Amino acid sequence: MIGYAMVFERIGYLPSTLATFVIGMLLLRERRITQFLLMPALIIACVYFGFTHLLSVYLPS
Repeated sequence: MIGYAMVFERIGYLPSTLATFVIGMLLLRERRITQFLLMPALIIACVYFGFTHLLSVYLPS
């Protein structure tokens, strides 16, 4: 989480959060390819949409 916080401002929300999700799923030994590809993208898209469109809070991209 410290690494995520350090790179969040430099590379933006989308790539840093995607990398964090993928690393977390690897650590938890997720091997189902559909879960591995779809879940991070779906969750990140929903959070990004919620912040930018519903709350008008723009995240670094």
